[in-house]
Amino acid sequence: MTKRLGLLVVISLGVVLVGVGLRPTLAQDGHGEADQTVLRGAVYYAEFCAACHGPEGEAIAAGPAFVAIDEYDPTYAKGRIEAGYDSDPNDDIRMIGYGEDDKGPLSSEQIDDILAYMSTWSDEAVETPELPAPHLEPGAAQVIGPGDSEHGAMLYASYCLGCHERDGRGRDLPNFPAFEVDANIRGLIERGAGHGPVPAFGATVGGPLSTQDIDDLEAYLQSIEAEQDEEGPEGVSILLMILGLGAVAAVGGYYFASQRSRSQAA
Repeated sequence: MTKRLGLLVVISLGVVLVGVGLRPTLAQDGHGEADQTVLRGAVYYAEFCAACHGPEGEAIAAGPAFVAIDEYDPTYAKGRIEAGYDSDPNDDIRMIGYGEDDKGPLSSEQIDDILAYMSTWSDEAVETPELPAPHLEPGAAQVIGPGDSEHGAMLYASYCLGCHERDGRGRDLPNFPAFEVDANIRGLIERGAGHGPVPAFGATVGGPLSTQDIDDLEAYLQSIEAEQDEEGPEGVSILLMILGLGAVAAVGGYYFASQRSRSQAA
């Protein structure tokens, strides 16, 4: 009985730990064979690179942050991804470093996976896999306004998640901060001015997002902000912990009740 109790306690605590600490970072519908380097690279590229460089390095807008990758050379591409790159010192636009040594979120191995995906663009012998589709759900809170929060969730997964993580909470890194959803959020998305390396995503200033897109993205951000205000930032984790502790208490209660019954019977 003691061994059975120990097993049940471990299982209950495992449920808590999985629920609280092991949620996937990616907000994309991943490929089934993620152990293959190129497919892993497609997932990382979708999250961290496609927002500015498009699915296959094509120009997706007129602004300087969204120009095409005309020539791919892994020798210098890895260095640029790791440490960043400034193509024009005379403007404020620069690519930030994504490597861990430059306070970025990507390991050297993850960058190698991205390069493996990018190499398929020019390798006729290897088929370039489709990027995983954006996949996020809007917050449950109702937001009144002109935007569509469901479409905004898709836009966030495509254009914002790589730097700002799920729910706008950031990656605890200087160039990958949390979103503060306030009166300035629309200007930040549309113009990017005054916020370091953040590019201007509004179509009116050379970005890929229309006015309606920005309305939708703002609605999504407001929906998750309102939901967090209602539940508290750790609401889900706390609930899972309470449920897990409740399961442990129930198992313990069953054990002691069984022991008492045996003692009385004896």
